[in-house]
Amino acid sequence: MPVGYVLTRVGMFLLVIWLAASIIFVIPRIARGSPVQNQAAQERFGLDRPIAEQYGSYLLDAIRLDLGPSIVYFPSEVGRHIQMRLPWSIGLLTISSTEADAVPWDNLIIR
Repeated sequence: MPVGYVLTRVGMFLLVIWLAASIIFVIPRIARGSPVQNQAAQERFGLDRPIAEQYGSYLLDAIRLDLGPSIVYFPSEVGRHIQMRLPWSIGLLTISSTEADAVPWDNLIIR
């Protein structure tokens, strides 16, 4: 495999991850209202800081896989919720992938 091809694929992978993370960051901020109403909670989650500072902090924390506390299930950590749900997600992925591979798609295509 040529090195240029691998570098292109890695670059595209990183671009897609960055775009997805950026969209996830922007959507809650353009939604109407704030996810947290009182000032103390906004300070705790860093929502009182400038948007550029929030974005930089968000990206650095995401790179370190430090997802912080959950707004919905405060004070528990987001990583803990992902850890609890990951086995079920992997199970569903395994089942759906196995089923998709088991279907003879060639016979279903109308020619």
